[in-house]
Amino acid sequence: DNRIGNLREATYTEQNTNRPAKKNTKVGMKGVCICPSTGRYIAQIHRHGRNHFLGRYDCPLLAHEAYRAAAIKLHAEFARWV
Repeated sequence: DNRIGNLREATYTEQNTNRPAKKNTKVGMKGVCICPSTGRYIAQIHRHGRNHFLGRYDCPLLAHEAYRAAAIKLHAEFARWV
């Protein structure tokens, strides 16, 4: 519903933080990838042109939770972790 009352002002960068996870990921979770050499899951988030490393985890759900917490902190109302 694109009525003026339902729209919010946002920059191009803010709208990009609100994108869903890519369909071709091996893990299937936004902000999480698998390290091929160790088999552990890496959580990272992109902000202002830089990747921020959030840690390595044994479980993809723990890595995704780290991404989710960082997204809420860094992207505020534009956070999306699905």
